[in-house]
Amino acid sequence: CFQYVSTAYSTPKLNDEKIGEVLYPQQYDWRTLIDIAEREDNLMNLLQHKIITVYPNTYTFSKSIAENMVAQIKENLPDIQFVCVVVGSLQEPEPGWIDNLNGPIGILCGIGTGVLRVSRCQPETFLDMVPIDVVVNAMIVSAWVTKHKRTEKLPVYNCTYGDTFQTTYEELREIGEAIAPELPVNNDLWYPFVYYANNPYYLHFLFYTLQVLPAWFVDSLLIILRKEPRLTKLNIRIYKAMNALKYFSCQQIEFDNTNYKSIFNLIPSEEREIFDLKFKEVTKSELLVIYGKGVKKFILHEKDEDLDKFKAKYWSNDLNEYWSQGWFPL
Repeated sequence: CFQYVSTAYSTPKLNDEKIGEVLYPQQYDWRTLIDIAEREDNLMNLLQHKIITVYPNTYTFSKSIAENMVAQIKENLPDIQFVCVVVGSLQEPEPGWIDNLNGPIGILCGIGTGVLRVSRCQPETFLDMVPIDVVVNAMIVSAWVTKHKRTEKLPVYNCTYGDTFQTTYEELREIGEAIAPELPVNNDLWYPFVYYANNPYYLHFLFYTLQVLPAWFVDSLLIILRKEPRLTKLNIRIYKAMNALKYFSCQQIEFDNTNYKSIFNLIPSEEREIFDLKFKEVTKSELLVIYGKGVKKFILHEKDEDLDKFKAKYWSNDLNEYWSQGWFPL
């Protein structure tokens, strides 16, 4: 069967209400936009900022346009899934499996490797995230439910967990600092830590002091040694990413998931362990440990036998950090 899966963030937040399990109307018809794009190459680029208006970026806008298309063929679909931030697996194919650095996984990796020292967000904002294997289970279960309990109205599900499993950016930092000594990565830069900022003046001061200046210094040394400079370009990408994601990290976006939660109890009792949709038995600390190990194995490709060496490097960077703060207190 064919399912449509999209991001839960395709609908812009216009007020304090939760984003519902419905297909919201789109002010532009998808046929008109395709016609504009095909007429002249640069026309769409010129009109971009006027067209996307309340949408934070072209990604969420294009997703919304796609939903406008889907709404016209909805009688041929079993259901629609809107998914929050997808993170590494909880159990399958194995705990911590991940193949990208999106969302909180990228933050963990950036902090651990010493690359990310400043991040733009509201510390009290919580992350609405879901493991990839839970998403797959949700797709299977919802399709099964639709087949056996088909209704005239197209089922729409918000596969979100912010109402039951909230992890704020501040908690992410605190837990990350707590587990870092036991799960250090191969960090050749400096002791892992991060400052959060949302005020633009404070943010730019921190970013220039803790990201740009060290990057220039290291790249200058690399140029002298006739090696390729890399940190300045990397920090430009980090800065652009922070600005692109501020819509999501600097305000709280909540979702209504009543329809989605209603299918939990429809799973046959003998199959609930296989198609688990709740994952309540894992704590936030345990989840981040799983993802920390997953990043080390699947993203950084580090081996368990090198852990003692990385721990020694971690404490060496720790001492260097205290020494530098003694000379240059922030």
